[in-house]
Amino acid sequence: MMAADDGKPVCGATKRNLGACIPGDLDVDSAGQVRPRTGGMSVTATSPRALPKHRRPPSWGGTGKDPVFGIDASMLGGTLAARPETQGSTHWFVEPAHIQAAYDYQRAIWTSRPFWEEVNP
Repeated sequence: MMAADDGKPVCGATKRNLGACIPGDLDVDSAGQVRPRTGGMSVTATSPRALPKHRRPPSWGGTGKDPVFGIDASMLGGTLAARPETQGSTHWFVEPAHIQAAYDYQRAIWTSRPFWEEVNP
């Protein structure tokens, strides 16, 4: 994710920001709500080396332009949850923990910003 001047990720709704692309990263129903197990913000729960090469900066053996950030899953609060895409997968989602408005889900991700830290090799 892109880093802001304070060393925390930049909030937004692109693949290079802290946030989800809505619609796109998860399903939004006709009432504007999102649900668990329909996707979310893409992350890895293992080493940053598990990220695609284009998402890793050169310091992590990749070709990406941005630093890698991590968060302790316990800091996601009750609105967000972390889960693997499939059992045993290194690809995870930060997803809605319960049915909620898409905007509330996005805002919860942005509210977690203080807890994200740059991960160095």
